[in-house]
Amino acid sequence: MSQVIVAPSLETPKYRSVFLGGGITGCANWQKEVCDFLKDDEITFFNPRRDKFDISDNTLTMQQIEWEFKRLECCDIFSMYFCNSESVQPICMYELGRYIAKMQTRFPIDWEHRIIISVESGYKRK
Repeated sequence: MSQVIVAPSLETPKYRSVFLGGGITGCANWQKEVCDFLKDDEITFFNPRRDKFDISDNTLTMQQIEWEFKRLECCDIFSMYFCNSESVQPICMYELGRYIAKMQTRFPIDWEHRIIISVESGYKRK
């Protein structure tokens, strides 16, 4: 019943939406696990993880960044998952701070209920 919108799709969300922010490069496909676990719920996931992505292609990279910004600006819930990987995922740390501030502005009454932060056991920067 859930809907998963994967970058770069511009499909319209059917339900309340969750942006699945967090590690991608060098990380397990935790996004798929989340989507599979909640597949029976009426929720739309914005999943930035593509099956194939060539980071050296500047056109694809710009398309990815634009898609992420657009979906981050309209999501109902922002989630951030810090994976236990070789990288400490500095872009994820930046995005977390940026989108906490944005959610406070967009949803001043209940922003705390619209942010989900998860840290995998063993992550280097708890």
